Amino acid sequence: MKKRIVAVVISIVLALGVSGCGGGNSSNKTLYEQGLEVISLMEEMASSDTYLKIYSVSSEIQDIMRTAGEGDFSEPKAIYRVATSEETLLGLAEIAGSEAPEGLSDTLKDYVQSRMNGAIINQINAMGGATTLAAANICTGGKTFVSDELTEDVIYLYTYESAVPVAISFAVGEDGAVSATGNFILYEGFNVDTEQDIKDFFEEFSVKVEAIAK
Repeated sequence: MKKRIVAVVISIVLALGVSGCGGGNSSNKTLYEQGLEVISLMEEMASSDTYLKIYSVSSEIQDIMRTAGEGDFSEPKAIYRVATSEETLLGLAEIAGSEAPEGLSDTLKDYVQSRMNGAIINQINAMGGATTLAAANICTGGKTFVSDELTEDVIYLYTYESAVPVAISFAVGEDGAVSATGNFILYEGFNVDTEQDIKDFFEEFSVKVEAIAK
C-alpha cells in the first residue's frame, strides 16, 4: 500500500510538470534545440525499466511507455508551432463538457491561462483513456533556461516517421527565464501525417498551427 501511495504522489507531481527540470542557465541554443534536449531525456525515461518501475507499479503503463521509447527520435520529420488564442479557454471548457469559464475570477482565469498549453496536451492524451494519460504523465520531462527568443507561451510539436509525436510546452517567466515541459502524445487518434491533418485536429481547440523550420 505504501508503494502505491508513493507512486500516486509521484504521478501527480509529474502531471504538474515540475519533474525533470534542469537549471536556469543561459545559452545560445534555439528553442528547437532546447526541445530536442528535453525529448532526449524523455526517450531515456521511457527506455529505462528501472525508471518506469520506480514511477509506476502498473505493468500496463510500463508496457505503453516501453513501446513509445522504442521509437526513432533521432530526427524529427516536421515541427509545428501551436499558439493559443483568446478563444482557447472556452474551447477547452466545451471539449471537457464544462460550462463557459465566465464564472472564473480574473485571478483564477489568469492562472488557468498560464497553464493552457499543458491542459491542451493532457486533453489530447485523455482522449485515449485514463491509462494513456497516466502513462504519458510518468515520462514528462523538462528543463529551465534563459532565452530572449520567446515572448509568449507556445507549444512546439515534434513529429516523427517512426515514433510518437512529442509536445514541448514553453512558458515564459521573469527576466528571460523559460520553462520547457515535454509530453509524449500517445492518443492513437492524433493524426500527424500532414500539416492539414494537424490543423484539422486542433480546430476545436481554437489554436493557431504553423510549420516551422528546424
